[in-house]
Amino acid sequence: MNIRFAVIVLALAVCGLQAEEDGGNLVRNSDFKEQNKYWHMNPGTTFQDGIATVPLTRVRKNDPGTVTASVVQSIPSIKPGKYEFTACYKGEFRNLFVVFRGYKKDKTQVNIVIKWLHKKDFIKAGDKPGWYKFFYVGTVPADVVRASLHIEPWGSKGQTMQITGIELAEAE
Repeated sequence: MNIRFAVIVLALAVCGLQAEEDGGNLVRNSDFKEQNKYWHMNPGTTFQDGIATVPLTRVRKNDPGTVTASVVQSIPSIKPGKYEFTACYKGEFRNLFVVFRGYKKDKTQVNIVIKWLHKKDFIKAGDKPGWYKFFYVGTVPADVVRASLHIEPWGSKGQTMQITGIELAEAE
């Protein structure tokens, strides 16, 4: 019985160390080391050096001149509180749709952060020439039990979005 208890304590300690290593980031596989694991992305997405290159391939039904892409991850459990949602991106697409969504036990959706960015709204990532960054803080309500992140570039056929540094962490 004592050995089983020791194994459980050790496993919890290792999990705690892993959470500290990635700064409390709730995004799994945020560095894309395991390529598409935990992510839902357009077919044809490639991965190199912690960057996902996502082709814009989904044609909009009512606007065949516009194509989109999806970068989506589910967060299986989340506690109430303030969270920071950030990422760095680049590409020649026109707009970026960003959503941090919560889900209640009854599966009701709650939009925690929802932003529509036009090219003029893109903010340069000072430490990465040619890259842009978004940073939003949202509050997860008490009745939300899980969440998801959605990043969707909109542009023209043949365009891509590169993305890296996707994080969701408790705000201080």
